[in-house]
Amino acid sequence: MSAAMDIEYVEMVPVPVPVPVSAPPPASAATAAGEETRDNAEAARRAAEDARDAYMWPWTIDPENPVNWSSGKKYFHLLVCFFVAFAASMGASIVSAAHEQIMAEFNVSSTAAFVPITVYLLGLSLGPVAGLSLTQIAGRKAVWYVSIISGSTFCIAATLAHSFSWFCIARFISGYFYGPGLFNTAGVIAEVFEGEARSVASCIVSLSPLVGSAIGPAIGVALLTRLAWRWTQYFVALLSLFNLVLAKLSSDTYHQRLLRRRYIRLGLDVAQLPTPAALFRGLIELTILRPLLMLGTEPLVGLLSLYVACMFAIPFVFFGGLFWVFQTDYGYTFWECRRIFYALGSGCVVGMFIPLISSVWYRFKYLRRFRPASIHPESHILPAMIGSVLIPIGLFWFGWSAHLSVDRNIFPLIGVALFGAGNVSLFISAVLYHRDVYLRANWPSAAAAHFFACHALAAFFPLFALQLYQKLGVEWATSVLGFLAVAMMPLPFVFFKYGRALRARSGYETVVE
Repeated sequence: MSAAMDIEYVEMVPVPVPVPVSAPPPASAATAAGEETRDNAEAARRAAEDARDAYMWPWTIDPENPVNWSSGKKYFHLLVCFFVAFAASMGASIVSAAHEQIMAEFNVSSTAAFVPITVYLLGLSLGPVAGLSLTQIAGRKAVWYVSIISGSTFCIAATLAHSFSWFCIARFISGYFYGPGLFNTAGVIAEVFEGEARSVASCIVSLSPLVGSAIGPAIGVALLTRLAWRWTQYFVALLSLFNLVLAKLSSDTYHQRLLRRRYIRLGLDVAQLPTPAALFRGLIELTILRPLLMLGTEPLVGLLSLYVACMFAIPFVFFGGLFWVFQTDYGYTFWECRRIFYALGSGCVVGMFIPLISSVWYRFKYLRRFRPASIHPESHILPAMIGSVLIPIGLFWFGWSAHLSVDRNIFPLIGVALFGAGNVSLFISAVLYHRDVYLRANWPSAAAAHFFACHALAAFFPLFALQLYQKLGVEWATSVLGFLAVAMMPLPFVFFKYGRALRARSGYETVVE
């Protein structure tokens, strides 16, 4: 999320069982009887061919194949993916605007008041485990239902909490159930779109979680100017209700389940499903063991995921510290703080066009004169190279613009927007690169590793954000983040130059040229 095929390979693909051709009845000595016999034999032959054709019909041209759906139906499923990912990610950051209200409501410290963000992100990080398991058993649409209904239920449960511990538990469980829906979006896109359209759809869906996280605090500010903190949870639940309607109107896209359902509908024999024990072992390997092993042994996964995860986590430092920074150093009111996150969200939207232009123009226009197989996956790294430069520029710009003789309401926000653009460009580039490098069941494992690293690391950044800014000040606190970005900036350039050699040495099935 190249995998133009199904992306999970734990379930056994339905195996056609040949239908025997009925032998023609014995011929009669009479001519009329002979003609009748030939007719019966021809009918039997055609019936046998029809039965075999039910198995042999090419799935690539089947109208039930999601790849062959109409454009309108495909874009509707893209819309479902976008809003599900937006709601799940917004749920993590929207509560940051209620930091002071949570401190007062539950009588906890400033650091403890950020724990609800931490536990929600930890719940999200486990999304691949539950998501892939449920997909194997019930398909993609069932994942939507379970994720949306269960996640919103525990959002409501969080509003009923009378103790801080129960509030954090409800937030963790809510994040745990929203995680499969968020991770499910990559699989839906891989199963519905192909080629250039898949790259465009991947850019849009990959933008969604970053925009959701960026806009979440701004929505929280708008709610909390008139309402209590519980409305941050009510809002996520209401948006989930809208997503539930979209999910109801959607169709399942999991290819193996669609094929199996088709065979059963035609009354044809299919292979037996794996036993629960075999399915469990396969899923543990696919979603836990292999992703952790890839993080530790595969430079293309471990180093790139670490870089992306660190940059993905920096906005959560902003969510923890920028309210204090802008109210203290820039004289913003609580209502005016929403501008910060609008700037961050706007930068994310602009940043999406960097990989979009790279995928559509460079890969599919400029490189089209080569054979498609000759378009190496490292061409996806170009947006990451641009993003790796924009990120430290944006951070240093923001950190050191506080005392310049310029309009403080505009100039620092430009730095935030530049960071957002670079961060999205890097994030989408990594998603597209892993999708094209790893084949078959290795891609979902690489995606799971990337997903886990981003959310697990981001979970801990809000816990030290406010102390970082209070002790070091705006300039040096942001510079620490900038120096981290500079230290990791060479990685995309290294992968662009040596990615082919690293792919050749990989212990997993990768694209070869």
